[in-house]
Amino acid sequence: MGRGVLSCVFAGCMTLWSVAAASAQSTQAFNVAGDTTIRNGAWATVNQDGPVFHTRSSTVPDWERRAVISIDTSTLAPNLPISSAILTLTLKSGLGAANTTRPVTVYRLTTQFYDGEATWMNRRTTIPWQTPGGDIAESYSTVMVTNTAGAKVDFDITALVRRVVNGEFDTRVTRLALIDVGGGGDVKESYREYHSSEASAAANRPQLTVRYNTTDPPASVIDVPPGGDLQAALNSVQRGGTVRLASGATFVGNFTLPNKIGTDYILLTTGGVSLPPAGTRIDPSYRPQLATIKSPNVMPALATANSASYYRIVGVAFAANSDPASDVIAIGDSANTQLSEVAHHIEIDRVLIAGDPALGQKRGIAANGAHVVIMNSDIRDIKAAGQDSQAIAGWNGPGPVTITNNFLQAAGENIMFGGAGTNIANLVPSDITVENNVLSKDTSWRGSSWTVKNLFELKSARRVIVRRNLMEYNWSAAQPGFAIVFTPRNSGGNPWSVVEDVEFSGNTLRHSGSAFNLLGHDDLKQSGQLARILIKNNLVYDISSTNWGGGGIFAQIGGEPRDITIDHNTVMHQGNVITFYSGSYINSSGVKQTAGPIVGFVFTNNLVKHNAYGIFGSGQAFGNGSINYYTTGSIIRRNVLAGGLASRYPVDNFFPTVAVFLAGFVNAPGDDYRLLSSSPYLGAGTDGLDLGCSFGAL
Repeated sequence: MGRGVLSCVFAGCMTLWSVAAASAQSTQAFNVAGDTTIRNGAWATVNQDGPVFHTRSSTVPDWERRAVISIDTSTLAPNLPISSAILTLTLKSGLGAANTTRPVTVYRLTTQFYDGEATWMNRRTTIPWQTPGGDIAESYSTVMVTNTAGAKVDFDITALVRRVVNGEFDTRVTRLALIDVGGGGDVKESYREYHSSEASAAANRPQLTVRYNTTDPPASVIDVPPGGDLQAALNSVQRGGTVRLASGATFVGNFTLPNKIGTDYILLTTGGVSLPPAGTRIDPSYRPQLATIKSPNVMPALATANSASYYRIVGVAFAANSDPASDVIAIGDSANTQLSEVAHHIEIDRVLIAGDPALGQKRGIAANGAHVVIMNSDIRDIKAAGQDSQAIAGWNGPGPVTITNNFLQAAGENIMFGGAGTNIANLVPSDITVENNVLSKDTSWRGSSWTVKNLFELKSARRVIVRRNLMEYNWSAAQPGFAIVFTPRNSGGNPWSVVEDVEFSGNTLRHSGSAFNLLGHDDLKQSGQLARILIKNNLVYDISSTNWGGGGIFAQIGGEPRDITIDHNTVMHQGNVITFYSGSYINSSGVKQTAGPIVGFVFTNNLVKHNAYGIFGSGQAFGNGSINYYTTGSIIRRNVLAGGLASRYPVDNFFPTVAVFLAGFVNAPGDDYRLLSSSPYLGAGTDGLDLGCSFGAL
């Protein structure tokens, strides 16, 4: 570090350090956002998503396999001098003689796909590729892939990533296909199996490593002592610089991240503190060491100016506002009316936010920005009486928003998108990823004055992935106890509000009055339709009206949604498997109409108890009567409905007694719902996989 060149300039005597320009090479690692196998022939319409993906060359269509992969590289600045971009895969297995090789080529994929739905024919349910087998463009590198389990395979995709990042295509997400190009007829030995992004061991998951050359401009490091002028430091810090707050000090005020020219990130952090390693969640034990920022009123402790961008807040604590009726951190502004005003590229990493134990706090973070990342943080004790409260909420920002590896505790909705008026015309929060978080409520709030609703809610959102989270503790209070709520709501003159293209997979959901509540349309105002929802590979248990109030329902569905797929879930609940109802909504002509049946309802490969009424709809007999009335062309196959009557349901389902069903798990009383090795449901799915969830994907 260079010598201090400016001291005691601002109130509170902060110190500005100058760091000379230097040439350097930086490295950035990216996890894969989506990956799956697409398979030809008899499997051309079967989704193959799971903890592995494959490549195989064959002139026999049934055996031909390709892998499609998506990586969000939008955080890389345009024209970044990228020196290398290497996609590293881990081989799980292959066929043929050991150490033999096969040529696998990288091709650019031109259209978006959804890994939980993509097949050889469709890039997502009901939306075909322009060309079966994926919309493939030019090729890049070819690698000779060895047949060695555990081997690392590096694909050089530097040229592709450069073109994507520099805006040559209509997206800054890198999408590619891996295709065995060795030919040779039906080549069994060409089979290669790679660990996917859903692999249980993180070290085996695919990763893109990007290296780029930088010549850093003279950067600044501003140390702000106790009582120092934090706002002056934020105003003065240069692009690429750092504002370091004194360890253990508290800074009281309403601070703003200014709009500055440039794309180098500015870091706001605590100085002299050993934080958890990058990628590791922080916990409250670090609070005494961190600098704390606190609002003296109802306004946010930290907010963004219009169009503010490229800030990282790392290793800072936030206390509850003195008046807790608003946000602790506000990214973007609910008053913004133009996309150009929206704050963007804001990262929150290893940050602590806590509400007041007695007074609560309405909201931890308002995420009304673009390219917002909230990770490795701890937000707790967010609660309010007589109004909703959220750990994280967004309604007036376009996204993307990534929420990963956080502990999030709130009374109202732990995470919510939509739910308030959008002032930017036609805006729907989009491209939202919620992965590897803990969403929980404090059970001591039960019976208190705090308003308790649900764990996760979408009222206006598009292209959402909710994957590998632990969601727990939710009870009937201000709402009837559903933990997960997907309900389009026009919350303020926004008839374009919609919930669509949602994947909810690999999650553990437990200790709640009911599980899912899906509403097709707003029943009070005009809205878009709930559509293309995938609920797959989840472990759901202790869904209990006895323990948590509510109805003990697995899924309630009404208001005419479409394309709802519920697949490969393991569920322990007390009430109905599905409760259908019609309801009504305001159509595009502004006329209230009765909702029709669900088009595109798929319920497959699930392990559930039937309980008293199983699949039931108001005014209809349970089973086929309700299914035929409330759905059109539904697919209900290969489910275990323990304790149900086969005569009341479509063929190709299973109806053991409840006792036999529970005895088929490793330890049902201990909540270990893995199937025994003797289970008849191993490999019994429509896709050849085990019934219920894949525990490796949780």
